[in-house]
Amino acid sequence: MTFSRVSGPGALPGAVTSTQWGVFSEGGFAVGTTYRATPSRAGFWFSPSYLDFTGQDFNLVFYGYIEGSKFACSGSVILQGQTDASAVTLTFSRVSGSGTLPSAVTTGQDGLWIQSGFQQGTTYRVTPGKANWFFAPASQDFSGGGPLPSTFRGHTNSSVDSWNLY
Repeated sequence: MTFSRVSGPGALPGAVTSTQWGVFSEGGFAVGTTYRATPSRAGFWFSPSYLDFTGQDFNLVFYGYIEGSKFACSGSVILQGQTDASAVTLTFSRVSGSGTLPSAVTTGQDGLWIQSGFQQGTTYRVTPGKANWFFAPASQDFSGGGPLPSTFRGHTNSSVDSWNLY
């Protein structure tokens, strides 16, 4: 863990190494100074990538992921006025990174979908599609360790005013 000063005149403590359980302890942080803690370890990436803190008492939590590890993603689709939300196709593309690109999936009657094989360190975009249907939002971006997509809402009217029906 390395530390940098964001603001204030306080002294800057040196880097520390965590225990095998990821716990670290360091002193010398001055009240009234804002510091930034940045974790690092070869072969891992962290979420968040850094945290800012002030004062002498702090509790920082970072989640470490093995580079190249995989995760699953799931979500739901609601079709306005329909009890059957099946056959909506969810396609995936890369926004950034070079992780594997899983194939498209379709929703079941309940509107639920799930896909696996997404790679940590890559940001993906999921886009719903069904003939003669429009969706809000039109797509959503996600990555491992971040928020997963929320519900897509579909309707058959392309008018912007119809987005307010929900």
